[in-house]
Amino acid sequence: MNNRLALFFMGLFSLLFISACQTPAMTEEQNNANSASKSVEMLAKECLAKGGEYTKEGRLQAYRCVQQFSDAGKSCSDSSECQGKCTNSDTAIEAGKTNVKGTCAANDTPFGCRQTIEGGVAKGFLCVD
Repeated sequence: MNNRLALFFMGLFSLLFISACQTPAMTEEQNNANSASKSVEMLAKECLAKGGEYTKEGRLQAYRCVQQFSDAGKSCSDSSECQGKCTNSDTAIEAGKTNVKGTCAANDTPFGCRQTIEGGVAKGFLCVD
């Protein structure tokens, strides 16, 4: 009798465990949202229409739209003077140093090594893969 009761409860707990692992069915709203998501081709066309380049970047090689800036290389001491960031991508300047000049970034990619210049003050040097 004890063996049958133990087997019954083991079976019951097994069924409960298995049923807890099942994913719920998608609702119609979720299904419509998935089908309405933009395709890679659509994102690439939108990027090109805005003058960007749809390319793989970073260590993960994820696609992103990279926008080029017309003021690239212009001398600056703050990002407010640029379309993008005011950076120093040469040799690192000691963080906190004042009266520093940088150049406006060429594009909006977050990848690579650079040091941001804000208000004429050098910030930390950062490399992003």
